[in-house]
Amino acid sequence: MELGLLGKNKLEFVDGRHTKDKFNVSLHDQWERMNAMVLSWIVNAVRKKLLSSIIYASNAHKVWFDLKERFDTVNGSKVFYLHREIVTLSQRTMLLQFLMGLNETYAQCRSQILMMSPIPTLSKAYSMVINHESQRSLASSSQVAEALEGATFFSHKRGPNSSFRGNNGKGASIISLNGSNFSSASLGWGELL
Repeated sequence: MELGLLGKNKLEFVDGRHTKDKFNVSLHDQWERMNAMVLSWIVNAVRKKLLSSIIYASNAHKVWFDLKERFDTVNGSKVFYLHREIVTLSQRTMLLQFLMGLNETYAQCRSQILMMSPIPTLSKAYSMVINHESQRSLASSSQVAEALEGATFFSHKRGPNSSFRGNNGKGASIISLNGSNFSSASLGWGELL
């Protein structure tokens, strides 16, 4: 609205620079016509529910000042809320990008993070992935230790001169412990057999 009034050279009527008392009495009729024209522009620009408070006003400057006082205020709490929402959305975006970058070995962990309510922060999700990874590596190292222990027991049971080279036809030895089959190639100790 200000831009339109400035373009029509009428901004002075609403900002208080062209009050009626600043003009010669002979120009008061012209001032009234200009004031009425600016006032009609303001009335036509505001929402219908606000019209009841300004319809009977006779001074464009007073109406402008009243509207400015009511609606041209900065609401600090609203600004804070909007900034917080922007930060939250950008954190969620970064979290989703992080989760999409994980390979399929982390699918279960990714699903758990996505099902959490509220959605965790990026640093919390990263921490959860690291915990998942350390648990996974701990579990796999304990399986290797159990397999080595069983293989040592098995080779001692067979005797010092017996060799254990069960081959599945693919170049990897197979050890069967407690109903579980372990491949020497998958355990990373194929050279030991």
